[in-house]
Amino acid sequence: MTFVEKIVCYTLDLEEDHAGYLKNKYEGLNYLEEFLDIINKKNIFVSFFVQAKLFEMYPEKIELIKEYGHDIHLHSYNHEIQKFNTCYNEKYHEILKSKQIFSNFFNKNPIGYRFPLGIIQKSDYKLLDELDFEFDSSIFPNFRIGYFNNLNKPITPYFCNRILEIPFSPISNHIRIPVSLSYIKLFYPLHFLLNYKISPLIFNIHLHDLFRLSSTQRLSFFKRLPYLKSSENGLAIFLKFVDKLSKLGYNSKRIIEIYEEAKKKH
Repeated sequence: MTFVEKIVCYTLDLEEDHAGYLKNKYEGLNYLEEFLDIINKKNIFVSFFVQAKLFEMYPEKIELIKEYGHDIHLHSYNHEIQKFNTCYNEKYHEILKSKQIFSNFFNKNPIGYRFPLGIIQKSDYKLLDELDFEFDSSIFPNFRIGYFNNLNKPITPYFCNRILEIPFSPISNHIRIPVSLSYIKLFYPLHFLLNYKISPLIFNIHLHDLFRLSSTQRLSFFKRLPYLKSSENGLAIFLKFVDKLSKLGYNSKRIIEIYEEAKKKH
């Protein structure tokens, strides 16, 4: 499902530092307000997928995002690195717990979900349907050894039964390198040399991609590699890429708007 207007949707996974590879480290949250101020000045929207545990531990951070007017969705509770043999009931209770925390916080039910590390099975859409979610945004349309092979998946939003999947965007249908800050840093400056036509363009970032964290030094060499590839910091690279997309005619929209537009087209 493509859009005529050139739309970019910036999404941020608000979670433990380094996607849960370092447990119970939240140094990145110290930079949240700075980031919110910066994107406010750039006049762009960011859709936040929040690890539900943070609603309990740092409710003031969630309130801050809300005050700045950005949409908030769910990103699991524990952010465990799940394998494909994770049982259905275990996933169900993880998502149900996240939903209950969200509902108690906002006095409304969540409609969007994102599984950790892009690991989602076909049966998970049934699970989301049972729990009354409307859309998911987990699919990386590429290949990751030991985790997933999504090379045959669409690169724009599509329905899986009742649930709308809004996948992360690759460079193109043929070059399936994701357009996300971690990959931009890893392959720097490749992404700046290319033109983009995909719409909507779903872009992903983390606070640990944007800011230098002391905890990064605790990662293995290969997981640290994106942070070593460029002399520029992640925030500078992100802002430069925002400017590039703006010059290419992209307008920033929230992921909830992508969902609403896709629902009209369906």
